[in-house]
Order: sequence, then C-alpha cells, then structure tokens
Amino acid sequence: MSGPHQAEFLDRSLGALYALRTFRVYVCRSLLFATAWALAIVPSVAHAGAFVSPEGTSVDSQLVRAFIRYDGSNETFIEEEEVISTARAFAWFRTVPGKNAVAKKADPAILPALADLTYVRPPHNDSIRSKLFGPSVVTLLTRKLSPPQQPIRDPLDIDTTDRVLEIGETVELREPIPTSTITHRPIIPDSVLALLGRVEAQMEPSLEHLVSAALNRGDLVLVSIVRDSRPSAITRAKLGPFQYDFIAPRPTHPMQLTRSVQATPLRVYTLASGPLAPGAYESVWIEEPWYPIEQETRAYYVSYNTPVREDSAAHFELREKLGFQMPATPHLMRANATLNAGDRSELIFLPPHEPVELPGDSARGSARDLFICVLLSVTPLLYTPESWFFLWLGARAKARARREGRAFGIRLWALYAVAVGAFWFFALENNARIACLVPLLIGAAQLALPYLERDPLPVRSQFKKKKK
Repeated sequence: MSGPHQAEFLDRSLGALYALRTFRVYVCRSLLFATAWALAIVPSVAHAGAFVSPEGTSVDSQLVRAFIRYDGSNETFIEEEEVISTARAFAWFRTVPGKNAVAKKADPAILPALADLTYVRPPHNDSIRSKLFGPSVVTLLTRKLSPPQQPIRDPLDIDTTDRVLEIGETVELREPIPTSTITHRPIIPDSVLALLGRVEAQMEPSLEHLVSAALNRGDLVLVSIVRDSRPSAITRAKLGPFQYDFIAPRPTHPMQLTRSVQATPLRVYTLASGPLAPGAYESVWIEEPWYPIEQETRAYYVSYNTPVREDSAAHFELREKLGFQMPATPHLMRANATLNAGDRSELIFLPPHEPVELPGDSARGSARDLFICVLLSVTPLLYTPESWFFLWLGARAKARARREGRAFGIRLWALYAVAVGAFWFFALENNARIACLVPLLIGAAQLALPYLERDPLPVRSQFKKKKK
C-alpha cells in the first residue's frame, strides 16, 4: 500500500457548524503506476481554480465579486470573475450546493449598482479640514508642507476588463457518477468528455475525483464552454455574472472545485436579516474606507453595514430597480477579503461578534457632520494672521474715527468675514456649503449695523461732609 493521500471535505450536517474533516484513501501500487503511466503519455493540462484549458494556455482568476441574498432558507448567489486568459476556448467547472439548484445568467447591472449603493464617501467636514484656514496664506503653507491625503475609490469597485467572455454549451450534472472497478477512477459522462474534446482539453484525475465527490454530496456541477475572442496575458476579461438559487441551512459562498494557484481578492455584498461574516475570518470594521489600508489574509474588511429601512432610497433601489425579495429586517453589508492560494473551502457566513454600523452617526450629510462643518467654518476668523491684521487695522481705524469722525478701516474685518463665507461657498460642494452661513452672517451683520462711537459719560461724585 502506498502512503496515505489526504483530502479535505466539509461535513454538511444541519445540526452543527460545517466541520473540517480529514479522510484517508489508500491506493494500491498498481493504481499509482497506472496513473503515472497515463500522465506520462497524456499532455499536461493547465487549469487554475476550476478552469480546464488546452496545453500551453492558462486561465487565472484575478478578482471575484459576489452577492448573497439570504432569507433564512433560500439563497440567491450572484458571482462574476475577472480573469486573465490565454486560451481561445476552455472549460469552466462550477459547483453549487443542492442538486436542485437553479443556474442562470444574472443582470450585469446588479453588482455595479450595489457598488454605487454601498460606496461610502468622506463626510463633508473632511473636505473642510484640508482647507481649514480658508482664504489665508496659512492654507497655502500647510498644503505645501503637508499635502492632504486624497480620498480614493476602492479598486475592487472599478471594472478593469476590456471584454466579456462568451458562455457556450453547458452540461449540468445532478446525479452521482459511478467509479470504474478497474481503474478506480470516476466514469465521466460522455457529454462532458465531448465538451472537453471541443476545446481540446482533458481533465486531470484529481479533478475527476473532486467532481465525483461534489456529486456524491448532492451538489450541482456545471461544465461550460467559454470562448475568448481576444485572449491576452496582460488584459483582463469578465466572466459572468451568473445567478444561482438554492436551499441552504446557512448563507454560503460555494466551494471551488480545485485549489486556486494565487491569492485572489474577493468582494462580497450580503442582504439578509442581520449582519453576516465568514466564521473562519476575523471581522475588521473600517470607519474610513476612503483611505487605503494594508489588508491581511484571513480578515474580512467591512466598509458598509447598515439596516435597510423601508422608506430609504436603498430599499427602493434593491426592491424596485434590482428586483430582490427583501428578507425580514433587511440588512445590507459590503466587505473585502482575500482568498488564499491553495484554499478551496466554502465560506459559511454567521452573525459577527459585536458588529459596528457603518457609516455611523457621523456619516456624510448627517446632522453631526453638518454641525462640525459649521464649527470649522469660523476657523479663518479666529486663527489666521489676516484676521488678526484686519482686527488691528479696525482698532486703529476706530481710534482715528474718534478724532476725525470717519474711517474706512472699521469695515475691513467684516469684509474679510464675507470673503471667508464666499470662499466656503465656491470651494465646497453640496451640503458642505452650509459652512458659508456663519461667516456671511457675521460679516453682513457687521456691515449693516452702523458704527457708533459714544463719548464717555462724565463721572459724578458727591462729597458730603461727615457729621460729627
């Protein structure tokens, strides 16, 4: 007997969490010899993930975007991938939980719409902080010495593909397949072999056993022909999106059939009755997602997590425009993660520990955000040398007015306040322009009220003779 070969599978018991187990398969020497002889005469097959391509070509996944809608028992899973393909045609193997699962093409507008819906922009007061001193030389100096960090859009929001791959014939496998008593290899259906023959590709024995194991678990296996009109080793192509509807005891990101050859970025949107996160990952709550951070593996970086109120724009977008059935107490989340190289286990989503609502009470356009804008708007009137200089000129002008009757310099500081208000109005956008109100009101009040210089009242003292 040869040494044990270990493979991992997930125990899908409904009464317990999916537990990682290990089983051992002892293979006789004759089978190993036969396999080695077969590999020696069969051309090598290039595949990454569940892609099977002809010899000398490759298909590598670069990015995965997924959406999970879960109502307690039924799951809708939508997925698309960005790949680099050097093959004009290849086979794509997919597995979906439940042999009664339904697979179809998804609306290509769904994932971009979710990206825009969950995009968290900086609060308005953040745009004021980079120009905190307004129309002052201090602003120029601070921006020169310490340039403000510009907010960025998450790269996973941006579609970097230059073409969409065409999906041809698809074979659905729903029932277990027999195993040869001679070779001890699964007997692949003729429909799959014919499909592989049309793309001039062959399955490796390891993939055959994984397909057989998936069917024995009761999963649906899909085998599709994918055609690429402009294969390239540099530019990316889009594969999908596809929608899968199935029954699941818990929200699930389906398992890959084979292990990935490189770390793959993953974007996940979830719509369920509460917050969700992969149980095998650490949840990290990002309060300022517009600034880049160094991400680690085995971490689930959440940047949007909020309940969807029935009267909100998000509820209308999800239900009326995108056509989703809303779960009880709907909750929408968005997060990034990284699928490690060599990892093919499915992701089971569970309620996270101590979830944080994002964006919080200081979100863009909130009452707290606008109040901070108003507070910051008076900074140029209090802490800039120009304001102090005009106050000094105004004090001198008042002294001159007492002697000569009038002096123009009295109004200089009021004019500077109006200039600060005008600066905030033109330098800011949308609701952030509320910052212009206080400086404008102060300046207008100073200009509208007449300047009155009162003469000092005489001091009258009465001296009375003290009676003896």
